[in-house]
Amino acid sequence: MTPLDREVEMASFFLQHLNITLKSVLVIGFAVFFISGSNNYTLGKGGASATCLHARAFLIDHSDTDLEYDQLVAFTQNIPLDFMPESVGEIWVKILAAKAGDVVHVDLDGVTVMRADGVSKYYPLNARRVMASLDWQDQVERKWHLMEGEMFVIGETESSFDSRFWGPARVEDIQGASYAIY
Repeated sequence: MTPLDREVEMASFFLQHLNITLKSVLVIGFAVFFISGSNNYTLGKGGASATCLHARAFLIDHSDTDLEYDQLVAFTQNIPLDFMPESVGEIWVKILAAKAGDVVHVDLDGVTVMRADGVSKYYPLNARRVMASLDWQDQVERKWHLMEGEMFVIGETESSFDSRFWGPARVEDIQGASYAIY
């Protein structure tokens, strides 16, 4: 083993140790924060969102329900799904892509949102993978004009099961803003 190899090995060990230590500090910090009695925050885990977002654990701020576009939102999943009946009542975390007054167009390759203020945004989300894994036979290509009380939520991965498949979620089901912590 050359001196350079030893230095690389030591640096690798140090970075791995630092990563574990940093994770431990964060977990302990959050635990202390929650034990201190805050009612505005809870921890959420990936659950059904585990393959939809790049994060696996979330801090949910229940006091923040006035959400912005592209912000993570935690909401109670209250849409009955034939192949996931146990999901009703679960807390899901997704990205807020559209609000009331917006027009959403979904095709097999992604989601286009025309916001009420005239801003257009495209989210490249290939629907084919989810359709194949669920043996999805329903039409995915559709257009929604979001009404008051509706929001369109999406994930960040091709495995995301989101509003493209089950339609708009209800604003009344918002639990709060969500922040990825791991």
